[in-house]
Amino acid sequence: MNAGYISGLLKGDVDLRYTPNGVAIASLQLVGERTNNEGRTVFSSIKVQFFDKQAERYAETLRDGDPLMAYADVRYRSWETSEGEKAHTINVNGKKILRVLEPETRDTEFGPVLCNCINHFTFIGNTTLAPELKYTPAGDAYCSTSVAYSIWDFKQKEETSHYIKVKAWREQANALVKARKGQPLLVEGPLAWASWTAPNGDPRGELQLVAEDFTLLDFIRTDAASTSRPTLKPKLDIDDNTGQDDLLPEEDLPF
Repeated sequence: MNAGYISGLLKGDVDLRYTPNGVAIASLQLVGERTNNEGRTVFSSIKVQFFDKQAERYAETLRDGDPLMAYADVRYRSWETSEGEKAHTINVNGKKILRVLEPETRDTEFGPVLCNCINHFTFIGNTTLAPELKYTPAGDAYCSTSVAYSIWDFKQKEETSHYIKVKAWREQANALVKARKGQPLLVEGPLAWASWTAPNGDPRGELQLVAEDFTLLDFIRTDAASTSRPTLKPKLDIDDNTGQDDLLPEEDLPF
């Protein structure tokens, strides 16, 4: 399971492009500022993409500065480069968009933004890595893990696996480090863009989830010898992304 909401001012007009087979893809960058769970004001800039007729409709009707809120999910895509290296990207795929009424806005160093914007996603999945507690030079605790979840692919008529990296800070990090590899959990928080420099000097970056709240879960185990009822095996569904190339290959379009 994964779902979330993003609100912000539309920065620039909608970027409308087409695949070689003529499928429309619209990219909308929503910018705002919000207060995080530590009481700090943080900037939010998330690119959301829409497809097909919905993409063309939004490109015709939406304009720079419009206050909007999108309902979306998050999808992982991997491929092999022409040099034989593995690469991946995280895309935010919109389902629906609404206009925000009576918005409060202000000018910032990043330009006009929507005040008290929403950037909140919820994932239920399984950890693929055991979290490791680390510390910044200033002594702040943090830890990272990756969460695997599944999405039903209507085109392929099957579930597809997706992944997102999760980072927790301070008190949340000290709690998340208790999770074991493969542990199911529910995790909530904003999406944020993390950037770094690769060993070869190339810039790298990816969209991550900042864990502001989470719940450790576990599978239900039933002792078949202690009950005559049939056992039901549970099936669990396993802030700036503007630097990504979100033009997907035809076979990866989410419909």
